[in-house]
Amino acid sequence: MHLDHVIVAVADLEAAVTAYVAITGRPPALRSRNARGTQNALFLFPQGPYLELVAPWDGAPEQGTSAAALRRRLSGRGPGLSGIALAPEDIDAAVERLRTLGHDTMLPVANGARGDDGRERSWRAARLPSIAGDDSYLVQHTGWDWRSGLLLPPLDGRQGSAAVAIHHVAFDVTQPDADSARWGEWLGAPRTSSITSEALGAVVHVHQLAGASVEFVGATRSAGPVAERIARRGTGLSSLAFTVTNIDASVAAARAAGIVLGDPAPGVLAGSMVARIDPASACGVAAQLLAFG
Repeated sequence: MHLDHVIVAVADLEAAVTAYVAITGRPPALRSRNARGTQNALFLFPQGPYLELVAPWDGAPEQGTSAAALRRRLSGRGPGLSGIALAPEDIDAAVERLRTLGHDTMLPVANGARGDDGRERSWRAARLPSIAGDDSYLVQHTGWDWRSGLLLPPLDGRQGSAAVAIHHVAFDVTQPDADSARWGEWLGAPRTSSITSEALGAVVHVHQLAGASVEFVGATRSAGPVAERIARRGTGLSSLAFTVTNIDASVAAARAAGIVLGDPAPGVLAGSMVARIDPASACGVAAQLLAFG
């Protein structure tokens, strides 16, 4: 099982692309449109999963269920992290596992999109049971290997400061032990480690997948930052971390491009330094730059 991509819902695709070019130091590798009402921009990294910015497409021939759900999401919650896609070795076997566990999971459905280069991408997907209220999927890409040929180099001047990977995505939950255990059972991806942070007043359960990890974060005290965040924003996808190799250079480059973010500080993970980005600079996402060593 690996984390295939992370999805950010946005209303204005061009503005979102500008923001994430500044954050990551990379141009979008691909833009595409789905005939049923969505358009996206994909950011590829040398390692691990990709980032998908998805927005409504008013010029679509039809408006399908995905477009309707996206508009409802934007209307009700605004832009921000909206889901993750996980790629099992065998999507049919993964769906059968969920059905055996009692979930009425639909069989994988074929879908596709046309890129701005005119070529079609295709995939099969099945919706996962709800993880803290967010829309997440199992996915199996079919057809040509578009990722291997579309990775672009960093922007000029960002070679030493560009993001090289998505390190993890995190969910805020109210029952971290139970939610982590249930998620591991669903997907056959058990918890690999747990971290307790006194500073955040939180426990972090880590599920290390191929190339990136998924974290479940729960409060350990009622007055801590995580408890206050859950009280303010509710549960669900809460943060996204990009790996960089030189955090000072990455922070300086992002600031020069108009991104508001804090100074690097020790992170929860051993040996890490983190610079947290103001969600207003990242389309509602609590994003961070993360470096080790």
